[in-house]
Amino acid sequence: MPVLSSLIISDNKIEKINRGAFKNLPSLKFLNLVNNTINVVDGVFVDLPLLDSLRLDSNNIHELQAGCFDALENLTVLGLGDNKIDKLPSDLFQKLSRLEDLVLAGNMLTSLNCTIFAGLPELSSLHLDGNQIGNSIQEECFKHLNKLSVLSLYSTGIKMLKPAVFSGLKQLEALILGRNNIEKLEAKSFIMLPNLVSLNLKDSSINTIEANAFGGLNKLLHLYLSRNNLKQWTVDAFKGLNALERLFLDGNRIETITAGQLYHLKALNVLDLRNNTIKHIPNKFFGSLANLEVLFLGYNKISAIEPKSFYGLKNLSRIDLSNNSLETVDSDTFAGLPNISHIWLDNNKITKMSFIDFINMSRLFYVGLHGNKLPPSVTEPFGMKFNYKIIDPFLD
Repeated sequence: MPVLSSLIISDNKIEKINRGAFKNLPSLKFLNLVNNTINVVDGVFVDLPLLDSLRLDSNNIHELQAGCFDALENLTVLGLGDNKIDKLPSDLFQKLSRLEDLVLAGNMLTSLNCTIFAGLPELSSLHLDGNQIGNSIQEECFKHLNKLSVLSLYSTGIKMLKPAVFSGLKQLEALILGRNNIEKLEAKSFIMLPNLVSLNLKDSSINTIEANAFGGLNKLLHLYLSRNNLKQWTVDAFKGLNALERLFLDGNRIETITAGQLYHLKALNVLDLRNNTIKHIPNKFFGSLANLEVLFLGYNKISAIEPKSFYGLKNLSRIDLSNNSLETVDSDTFAGLPNISHIWLDNNKITKMSFIDFINMSRLFYVGLHGNKLPPSVTEPFGMKFNYKIIDPFLD
């Protein structure tokens, strides 16, 4: 089969591949060996000079011998995830100068010899998730990866962020740092990443964000801080995030929000504050967010909303206040929202609100009122005027 270019033999019980197994496939470009029980690959790929993609994920590989990939000079994708690899020879990838995507996630690495990346000038995506290497990542570890755009260090045991670790990653666009033990974000933690677009810090035990922690991230669009231990943050915590469009703070321990805390986020269009313990909405907290389109405040303990708290949010189309402790909705609670289309008030304790306050909202399509204590004289007009079918604010 000299013209075969793609071979998929995944999900079998292959334990061993003999040397010469591929000698009659000189044109092979794609080889998928995922989910077998292979434990040794030394010398197996010497007959595949044109191979472009090699997937060895989910096998039983414990050790990779130096030179085992040397013949694969045209390789651009190498998947080694979910094996049992505990160390990497320093020259393992030295001949893979065209490699673009490297997956090492889900192995048993406890240290990282940073010289291993020196011969990968074209690498654009690197996944190291699930390896306990956090304490061994040296400063300038990735300095040779000038074209890297995606770096995943999810669940790698990182406790402290050293800005110099990211030195050289000027083209990085996505950094995944979720499920670590960082606790504190110090000033200018990401100053070396001027082109970062997405930063994932979910589930990382963060309880403190210093002023200017995100300094230098002028192009950041998405910031994920979900499920940390944040109770509060300083006025300048988000300083410099002039382009930020989406901020996720759901699942923290935020109790109090005060005016000015979001002052620097003038481009924000999605804000998620679900699943906190917020009790009170002050009337100037959202004042600077003229571009906000979606606001999630569900699953808090909100019992009071100051008059005109949302006034001036001219682009807001959706607001979720479900699963809180509201008892009344005043006439000016949603004043000044010309583009509002969806309002969720389900599962509160509302006993008083007026249909008249909503009839002039020209774009309003849905008002969720299920699970409250309102009489039919209030709910029936809403059902006739607006869509009363339950709509999930997170799925619709």
